Amino acid sequence: MAVIDILIGLALLYGLIRGMWKGLFAELAALLSLALGLYAAIKFSGYMGNWLNGVFGWEDKYIKIAAFILTFAIVVVVVTVMGRVFTKMAGLVMMGWLNRLLGGLFGLIKWALIVSVLLNFFVQMNSSNALADEATLQKSVFFYPVLKVSQTLYPVLEEWVADFKDTAAEPDTEEGPADEKPIEGLDRSV
Repeated sequence: MAVIDILIGLALLYGLIRGMWKGLFAELAALLSLALGLYAAIKFSGYMGNWLNGVFGWEDKYIKIAAFILTFAIVVVVVTVMGRVFTKMAGLVMMGWLNRLLGGLFGLIKWALIVSVLLNFFVQMNSSNALADEATLQKSVFFYPVLKVSQTLYPVLEEWVADFKDTAAEPDTEEGPADEKPIEGLDRSV
């Protein structure tokens, strides 16, 4: 087993154990809190900035920074707390084992994706085989399978995003959203 296999294996094992330790809800909350926090900070920090300006009257450049950070932090805290609540609820209904099992699977997949992205950067830097020769990489058990994770996942994600954009761009009609078929006999005038 090559050194690269040991490093990749340790990273994947770390993801599995950490995911099992935290559970699915906590793992999802961590990922969602970052994504939703950034989205909310970008989209809604203006509202927070207006409020901060009314309360403190700071200079604009400070208000923008504080509003971004505060909006991000609030969303991260709320989503993290929700993840902990769901984790506790799963434990109460005797589903803690499933939460931990799925958390381990999610953690493994998450770390496989992280390592895959890093390996893709490694391949770009190693184009002249200065860091590792091709024979070593060919003998590796984990290198090529993990390398393909991001190459497989990114086209799927791009397709989902494109489908979402297409669906969101469809105009609504009087009956409702474009993809919704009217139900016979339903009075929508209420």
